[in-house]
Amino acid sequence: MSEAFEFDEGELELDPRSDRVVQIPQGIRERIRLFDVLRRKLPLPDYFGENWDALEECLKDLSWIDERRVVLIHQELPHLGDRDLATYLEVLAAGVEGWKPGDEHELVVVFPDSDRETIETTIGP
Repeated sequence: MSEAFEFDEGELELDPRSDRVVQIPQGIRERIRLFDVLRRKLPLPDYFGENWDALEECLKDLSWIDERRVVLIHQELPHLGDRDLATYLEVLAAGVEGWKPGDEHELVVVFPDSDRETIETTIGP
């Protein structure tokens, strides 16, 4: 599943005019804080229900975003509990894989390369 993610931000060609680039900051230690960051920076719509299922639905929709490509760049892997971290990564992977070439949007998720092993251990390669 980790193949759904990018691990080197420098490899991406970002265009701030046509990409919605969202920086996920360091130091996130609680699920509610992660939801708050995503709600403000993405931004998620008002109907977002602050749970994993709602996040997955939003990431597979993105109709409220004008830019075609949405890029979530994590400064570090959030420090959530094992269960929440696994769920978050699975939700992100489902969001990435839910968009096909030619679709209205594309979701790209980036983590530091230093987090690759943890991600693969958590959800598989």
